[in-house]
Amino acid sequence: MATIKSRKMTPLTLLSIGLLGSASLVGCQALKVQPTSEAHVINADSKKDSWSISIPQPRLLQTITKYEWQLTQITDANHTNTKNKAQRFKFTPPLIMEVRPDRLLFKQGCQRYQASFHISRLPPYPYSVPDKLTRLSDDCGALRNTATTSTNDGAIYQAFAPLFEPYSGTYFGFEPMGSESALFSKILPKKLSLKTDKGTTLTFTGTAKPKQKTLGLPITNSLLERYQWHLISAVDDNNHPIQLLSQPNIPITANFYTNEHSQSVGFFSGCNGVGGSYTLSVNHTLFISAHPQTLIGCSNLLEAIEDKVSSTLLRTKSQLILNLIPTDSATITDASAKNMSAYLLTQKLSTGETLIWENEALERR
Repeated sequence: MATIKSRKMTPLTLLSIGLLGSASLVGCQALKVQPTSEAHVINADSKKDSWSISIPQPRLLQTITKYEWQLTQITDANHTNTKNKAQRFKFTPPLIMEVRPDRLLFKQGCQRYQASFHISRLPPYPYSVPDKLTRLSDDCGALRNTATTSTNDGAIYQAFAPLFEPYSGTYFGFEPMGSESALFSKILPKKLSLKTDKGTTLTFTGTAKPKQKTLGLPITNSLLERYQWHLISAVDDNNHPIQLLSQPNIPITANFYTNEHSQSVGFFSGCNGVGGSYTLSVNHTLFISAHPQTLIGCSNLLEAIEDKVSSTLLRTKSQLILNLIPTDSATITDASAKNMSAYLLTQKLSTGETLIWENEALERR
């Protein structure tokens, strides 16, 4: 009997996947992507990602990932001295926060820290954080034992250790600050508050991450969520096929979707589903977190494949490239398929793997 893996059940495992045909996985070198057509235009979701205090909840986290956030003020509602409730936070170099779907990354000069979190309940405090900061590898070198490094450590801990370490299960939520008008807010500094259930509010000022020229077609949430995506190629950083992701008779699919509170992606390989929250950030950067889930017993092969999908795709950062596949409409008999574009979606993970996905013949409604 297969082993039962006990984790929390999520709506991801209840996704309607649909019947799949047999798919043959091939190496990356076997794919020939045709040049994209300049006439092919995909409408961007720019209005959904515009900065204002009325950003829709499902798009809020994604919008936040498009900025670097400098900490400028700390407010403690529980402070006995009214004058000290709000304190400006000014350090050189500044303390910067980067937000991803499963973690907060902090940097100041050569110091790097992170705090992992997960979506655990509905707003206003949908996120919970661990009880400590984790120090990451840095590039301080000879500065490690100098007074400058000590000051940097002090700045980070002054801001975040009181927030994370003394509590088990601190909850927080992000709130955009500024104008309700997305148009008017374009000329104002982007402000963000991180408000906790312990009475502390951190205020940040945002600087947009620089946009770079990207390859392929524009990519939007609407396009990702419109289709079911089939994995047709998976290679490692040496361009060798990833065997567990390249089983000819076991297709692997991905489904992107949005509900009332968040954006998620689910991966399915024939038994259970695994997945997490996703954000499509600047320059076609895709961030994916990991949802907890309950996995029933499967065959050894299916369990191994699912574990490989999880370890490869969850809690990751990757670069997406979208290309159009020219099709001959005269050979297509299905009326709905004739009106659908065929795409190849290349996913280059920061860990070196390259996966290529093809959209399903029928759109998901």
